[in-house]
Amino acid sequence: AISRALARMGVPLPPPDDYPHCLRCQLHRRIWTSSVGELLRHFDGSGGTSSGGGLGAVFVKPLDRRKRFTGFVVAQPDDLASHGLTRRAERLLCASVVRWLTEWRVYVAEGEVLACCNY
Repeated sequence: AISRALARMGVPLPPPDDYPHCLRCQLHRRIWTSSVGELLRHFDGSGGTSSGGGLGAVFVKPLDRRKRFTGFVVAQPDDLASHGLTRRAERLLCASVVRWLTEWRVYVAEGEVLACCNY
């Protein structure tokens, strides 16, 4: 939809910025990048450079390709394969798992809050 419209206009798609750096202090959880291979090492106990060893379950979503898959919680190695993530080099955006009581979206344009909506 949006990506096709931008492509038709010759406008490059901006890179994903799901967790803006300026808001990281508000997230109250750890966010890091990893890969399918690193997470597999995390779960088999051998660790990995950015796997966040010892965290237990991890929420993952695509790092570079929007909507490649819907984010989900990985609690065991089989969870990756059951979601079609078998390519060890696939880059992931990872987060500590949290329990949401409610979720809000805030729409901001040019520094002005336009709307706050329960999501």
